[in-house]
Amino acid sequence: MYPIDRPEKIYRYQKIDLVTMNSLFHDKLYFSDPSKFNDTFERSPVITGDSEIDDLRLILRKLIEERTEREVLSLLSKVGLNDIKAINFSKKRGDERARFSLKDVAYMATNPDNVFSDINTAEYAGLIRKIDDEIKKNYTKGVCCFSSTMDNNLLWSHYGDSHSGFCIGYEFFNPEELNGNKGPDLHKVDYREKRELLTSLIYKAVIHDNINAKNDLDSKVLLQKSKGWEYEKEWRLLDNKGSQESSLKLIDVTFGLRCDYSMIGIIVNVLKDRVKFYKIYDAEKSFELQRHELEPCEILAEYPRGTTRYCFSPI
Repeated sequence: MYPIDRPEKIYRYQKIDLVTMNSLFHDKLYFSDPSKFNDTFERSPVITGDSEIDDLRLILRKLIEERTEREVLSLLSKVGLNDIKAINFSKKRGDERARFSLKDVAYMATNPDNVFSDINTAEYAGLIRKIDDEIKKNYTKGVCCFSSTMDNNLLWSHYGDSHSGFCIGYEFFNPEELNGNKGPDLHKVDYREKRELLTSLIYKAVIHDNINAKNDLDSKVLLQKSKGWEYEKEWRLLDNKGSQESSLKLIDVTFGLRCDYSMIGIIVNVLKDRVKFYKIYDAEKSFELQRHELEPCEILAEYPRGTTRYCFSPI
């Protein structure tokens, strides 16, 4: 089910480079590693322990086992080994790594130089640290970010290359166009003051495989940001990292205030029969941005002599 407040259109602010041009022309979306985002706290909720120590041990064991099994199976499949022996070997390696990690945490808790009052408290803290590390390792999905607005001055400055880039507009395919396929799962970013993640929630998601808990865990890890970013009005798609086929309908391209005319010419030449084009202008006597629709030849009419041939060249 789609979010009840899902916008009709979403926008992706971009700088102009080879990656974004290639994605635009081939109708692809690039899913980035969230750990590389400019928000330092991206994908880093603070784990708070509200569980018994035995539950923490179970959580850590399960996380390490599942991650190790995936990694080992992936390596074995690359050399053509994906039978039952490969599965059993991956499970064995997962069990070994989990046992070693739990023993290591328990041993480190006996260090007489630790700052905790007793061994149990030290082990508890060690388990929290290890779980935090495993949570980050287990979330390997890429993120593609959008906004519900196309005229935000800050977004143009931060993501639209100081108004030198463009903003790509998308709509959602209707059910008939999807031919029975499921549409994209668009997720709304949750802006809040705290980034706390309780171990009781992790326990329900990891040990009990509770679907509501798993969705809540996904949200806290991949969709939670500080309220200071609320102006972005951000929505996200999640998929494998890298370039993926777009599941959205490309509808328009809006050029920034400072967008280079040569780049505009290239984009118009390739997409002139597929999308609408707009240009951002600054409103007189205010800081507001205004968007005006342009025809391809209107845009190219401002070019130096000779460049209007773009209007008539084949795609």
